Amino acid sequence: MRLRDLARVFHINRKQYGVLRAVLRELVAERRIRYLKGRGYVARGRSARRSAGVYPEAAVMEDPQVEMEELVSEAGLSEEFPVPVEAEAEEAALRSIRPQIEHRLDLRDRVVFTIDPSDAKDFDDAVSIEILDNGGWTVGVHIADVSHFVPEETRLDAEAWERGTSVYLVDRVIPMLPHALSSDACSLQPDRNRLAFSCFIRLDRQGHPRETELADTVIRSRARLDYEQAQKIIKTGTDPEGITSGEVVEALCEMARVARLLARNRSGRGSIDFDLPEPIVVLDEKGFPIAVRERLRLASHSLIEEFMILANEAVAEYADNLDLPLIYRIHEEPDPERMREFREFVRSLGHPLPKSAVISSGMLNELLQRIEGEDVESLIGKVMLRHMKQARYSVDNMGHYGLASRAYCHFTSPIRRYPDLVVHRLLRRYRHEVPTGPALDHLEGWLRATAEQSSERERAAMEVERESIKLKQIAYMEKHIGEVFPGVISGVTGFGLFVELQDLLVDGLIHVSDLGNDYYHYEEKRYRLVGERTKQQFRLGDRIMVQVVRADRSMRQLDFIPAPDDDTSP
Repeated sequence: MRLRDLARVFHINRKQYGVLRAVLRELVAERRIRYLKGRGYVARGRSARRSAGVYPEAAVMEDPQVEMEELVSEAGLSEEFPVPVEAEAEEAALRSIRPQIEHRLDLRDRVVFTIDPSDAKDFDDAVSIEILDNGGWTVGVHIADVSHFVPEETRLDAEAWERGTSVYLVDRVIPMLPHALSSDACSLQPDRNRLAFSCFIRLDRQGHPRETELADTVIRSRARLDYEQAQKIIKTGTDPEGITSGEVVEALCEMARVARLLARNRSGRGSIDFDLPEPIVVLDEKGFPIAVRERLRLASHSLIEEFMILANEAVAEYADNLDLPLIYRIHEEPDPERMREFREFVRSLGHPLPKSAVISSGMLNELLQRIEGEDVESLIGKVMLRHMKQARYSVDNMGHYGLASRAYCHFTSPIRRYPDLVVHRLLRRYRHEVPTGPALDHLEGWLRATAEQSSERERAAMEVERESIKLKQIAYMEKHIGEVFPGVISGVTGFGLFVELQDLLVDGLIHVSDLGNDYYHYEEKRYRLVGERTKQQFRLGDRIMVQVVRADRSMRQLDFIPAPDDDTSP
């Protein structure tokens, strides 16, 4: 039985999962129950006791693979696909694309290439650029034509709908589509003929979009670059290592110039540019964490981000002008009360927002630009996010607050996101028919259900992705009990301080009882604890040296104390 099922039986809420998980692991260590992949926790029978040597003591705690499988199982995810779904995927992958080529715009002679993480296998998107006679550009964003391989009303499509999204854990990917499609037939691999759905956006000299064209295409990627390789070319303007061709180098450098224009324009209209640090956990061949470091944000990352935002906006505007249903990616305006709280928070840190009844996204972006490079930059960015509403999918176009966009959708990742696949299908359908009457009502109802399902699956995926990172971070910290690290106070409560370790980007708790020989008063509106006798203050955003005293993977918890003889305490 899976953990969530046990929790339901014993009426245990999600906040107490850590306690239940710890109890279950104790029972596993004592060989009173077993944990089996795909089944969860099961009772031991006589045969299990006779073969108990297969399950060494504390196996769940010591085997990182079992630990991650438990996490996957708890989240209700499955790495395996039903046999009929795999069969449909393999059949679709083997189907020849040759009959399709003559009916499509042939771009195989164009300089088209991909830029992805070095370990990626599902290449959703490729890019191209053309310099126009008027000094502008045509940006091409070419997306894997998944809709050709995944027909509606098939088991393959139903499974993709249920999954909603691929899930990217620290040590594995749980794909939305079987590997025969996600890593092979749909993936825009280099030097292979691939079907694509292309979006061409014509830009003027200032980088403003003027015209959008959509086309069914066939492409042949000239190169598969990773972000680090692309960055070297962008930085130097050359390719001394001979990674790719001169045509690709020339195109990539031109794209980088256009991406800078796009970023400047987006910032100018009030789009919020969050640049929050993200942790990367490095694992050894057995899955044990050996390092934790911050993910670098390169110009090559920004290039792809700007091109994908450009295409997503262009497609959403195109569809919105048709006045026909679509699944939009919306980000509603923040709740006014939450923004008042945020205004007070940043004012307490010495960074007041302009006096205004409504806080625009532009004001928030200006704040982030103003504090760039300061100690509180990451903290304020995280608190800002927590005070906003979460982006979601909707049939109602309500705009995107964070991007300051009138219309936005997800078009660029149909291998790993179901709404993108739906958008592709709808755009094709609207070329040939305009649904009306009962057909329109049925479509809108299905799209609403799909938007809700996709939003729910996305939230679940984000939660388990965060859990996988936290699990590995805490496992890494187990090897550093007693060591001292620099941190920043990231949360203040009546029971203590949450501290983020600066280099490792992991949070832990200093309980109020460990703050010294004093009684501390919690001043909620000032985000601080103040000692009654010493008047010592611990404020949100303060730097502090901490010593690691406990790392508990079952509870997903780290405990700190102020470092002995810490002269950096506030």
